[in-house]
Amino acid sequence: MPANFNPFSSLLTAAVAGQTGNNYDQLLDQLQIALATSGDTLDDLLADVASNPTAPSLPAPPPAHAGATSFSNFFSTFAGDYTLTVTDVASEGVSSAAATLFPLNSSRVVHLKTNGDVTIDAVGKAITYKAVDYNQDFIGAADTENQLRYRTKDTNAWLELYITYKPSTGELYVSPSGFLPNSEGFAALKGKIFVPPPVAPAEICTTADDKLAFTNSPTDFCGFTRSASATNGVPHYYQFTSATGVHGVTWVKFNLSADDSTVESAVIENDEYAFGCNAVGTTPCEGITITNNGNYVQFILNDTEMSPIFGSTQSITVNGLLMHPLL
Repeated sequence: MPANFNPFSSLLTAAVAGQTGNNYDQLLDQLQIALATSGDTLDDLLADVASNPTAPSLPAPPPAHAGATSFSNFFSTFAGDYTLTVTDVASEGVSSAAATLFPLNSSRVVHLKTNGDVTIDAVGKAITYKAVDYNQDFIGAADTENQLRYRTKDTNAWLELYITYKPSTGELYVSPSGFLPNSEGFAALKGKIFVPPPVAPAEICTTADDKLAFTNSPTDFCGFTRSASATNGVPHYYQFTSATGVHGVTWVKFNLSADDSTVESAVIENDEYAFGCNAVGTTPCEGITITNNGNYVQFILNDTEMSPIFGSTQSITVNGLLMHPLL
């Protein structure tokens, strides 16, 4: 079983053209092979389990969450990361452009933030709809279908993002459009969702020189004090390490642009957890400033969001400062 596996709420990413299946998909592959090898059918297996008095019972699937009552209530309720399946895709002008970003039947992660920002992880590109850039309207109630629409502010005519949630079935539909330059791209994504479990109270750590503070972090992943820093002789790369802790050494790694002015990707990881930005399948790196005065390189993180890579399902926000001496 994959770590922390839940048959109802664990994300299933199926293997399709251009996409490798995740651990859940590979588990199902193993089950299929085992059934084929034994000559049994899935119905045989289920009957065997049902007739075995010592077999553990599966947990009941969680009920679908009630709908929201307003635009802000929707995002405060459903903020989180969801894997949805591409059910439709089309584009005008360049026929294959949208299909390249959203392969049909592929799984894509949709990030809903509490402020109304929506980011969709397309192939090789994160497409973000910032709430402040659009006019929005909301229709619905707790027991009825929720509909959210993002329209362009200049004319209020172009519908750029459409979100629907059905509390009767727990299905979430996200339909982005307008994401192709000079061409109308459209995609439709859907899937049953489970509202992320309540996040433990934000872990707040002292922020000072050579320290980082994490909010919304797992309870045993909080704070970072630099033990060492290095470049390892790799151009445009810096890494910082902590002393060995409960989950081993924590590493903070920055890959920079060719002129060392911006962070192209960043990862914070130890033996138990990993979070990142601009890494594969993670949120873009925002809020990181680099300064270099010839004596040291300084990385300032200001409300930088990092997506979970492993060990957690909840993104964290990072603040603080790290310094690497040059002399």
